[in-house]
Amino acid sequence: MILECIPVFSPRPWGDRRINENYKIDNQDPIGEIWYVSDVKNMETKLKDINTKKEYNLNDFKNYFAKNSINRFPILIKLISTKEWVSVQVHPDDDLAKELENEPWGKNECWYLLNNGQIAGGVKKSFDKPLKDIKKEDLDFYKLKRGDFAFIKAGTVHAIGPDTELIEIQQASDLTYRLFDWNRGRELHLEKGQKALKKDNKVQIIEDFDSFKCNYFDIEKTSSSKGTGIFIQFSENPKAFIVINDVLNSSEEGLWVKSGKFWK
Repeated sequence: MILECIPVFSPRPWGDRRINENYKIDNQDPIGEIWYVSDVKNMETKLKDINTKKEYNLNDFKNYFAKNSINRFPILIKLISTKEWVSVQVHPDDDLAKELENEPWGKNECWYLLNNGQIAGGVKKSFDKPLKDIKKEDLDFYKLKRGDFAFIKAGTVHAIGPDTELIEIQQASDLTYRLFDWNRGRELHLEKGQKALKKDNKVQIIEDFDSFKCNYFDIEKTSSSKGTGIFIQFSENPKAFIVINDVLNSSEEGLWVKSGKFWK
């Protein structure tokens, strides 16, 4: 069974109006995120069988990706496209998400670059001041090229730079603590951010990405996928598919994502 994901579009102050134009989204605010695979409340994505055209809820297939009892699909996948810096932020780990938010898990995530861009990840060793005073110069910066990959472990301060487009694969959590927002005036979450921050965490960079495995997901760049997983197809307007005990061969390369042992 192969199901195409029907995306949900999310406007952001730092978003990219090119997304509005490419997908014919009539919104005066620029779209910053396309949510392909999401079971997060109010951002749920639907699925359509590529053969029968029947529609399904993503939640209907959660047990193919997680063996333990969970209340939503475990993996969240987005496309992010920026014209400005995204907020400097940090995510809680699994234990802190339970403690602070009564959520079942936190947010470990990774990025696959679709163009040449830049990110910030981790604070400098010299950083030793209250989070309310954090600024751009306190962060480590990376210039990445198309095909590079970054793993951002929960507790790592990070941000995505302008004119950067990437695929984000993460635990299905929307827990984000904003630390600095480039003076946009949005709410900050400094107290929780301080608890979540792990100063020694650094971004893990893989150049010319081929594959990656961690506790939460197993990711491979390929054009052929077999079994059960999620295939994100690279194209001018990327698509995502849920594959259930089937084979998907694509004319375009993409990412084949399977759930990790955390969910088993």
